[in-house]
Amino acid sequence: MTHFSDAREAKEFVTSNIVAEAQRENAPLSEVERKMLYFSETGWTLPNIMEVNDEFERGYDTPTYEKKIARLITAATKRARKENPEEFTKWTDAIRKLNKKDHYITVMLDMADVPDVAGVSAGRVRASYSWKVIVFGVILVAVLVAGESFLGNYGLWPLRGGARYGREVVNEKLSHFIGYAWVCLAVLCLGGLVYSHFDRKRRLYKFFNRTVGGVFRLFGSRKRDPSGR
Repeated sequence: MTHFSDAREAKEFVTSNIVAEAQRENAPLSEVERKMLYFSETGWTLPNIMEVNDEFERGYDTPTYEKKIARLITAATKRARKENPEEFTKWTDAIRKLNKKDHYITVMLDMADVPDVAGVSAGRVRASYSWKVIVFGVILVAVLVAGESFLGNYGLWPLRGGARYGREVVNEKLSHFIGYAWVCLAVLCLGGLVYSHFDRKRRLYKFFNRTVGGVFRLFGSRKRDPSGR
């Protein structure tokens, strides 16, 4: 039997215990630090979490913050294991529940030295991002192949000059400029894919999510006002 019906309950349990542990050590978390524990791109989170994240990015060092929270988790779980086995069982259930979706707090849970629950979080943090990486990689390869074919039809790829397209002769400088620009674009995209895969906070994913969300809000269907306006 699990103690939590959904990820929200599990996250609130973990967050409240982290906050309590910080207060116990006379080093209470700031409001931004506390709210960042709720950060998620796919699961339940606070309604203004993106504004909180922007403020966090401006004023906090991410590695330092993550180490601080991981240390608090370690202290809280060790205390619970020693003094309150039932509370420690809730920690285990909460970790299992949160690992089912992508939550930023699982980064710190994975970093923490949580006794007797090795394997609950290790190697499973944000596993659902794998499909995003695969889909993005396939799309990227398709775009590069299609672009190469298109440029090749106009004599702009590979890097060469003097090619003919109908009665026109491709300018050598133009061919080299577009060719090198295409190589730079390909390297930039591949580098961004690698960076996004290893970036703990998935900054590029957040950028893509915001961009796609903005496009849907701009061109998507709008709900009609109940009054008919």
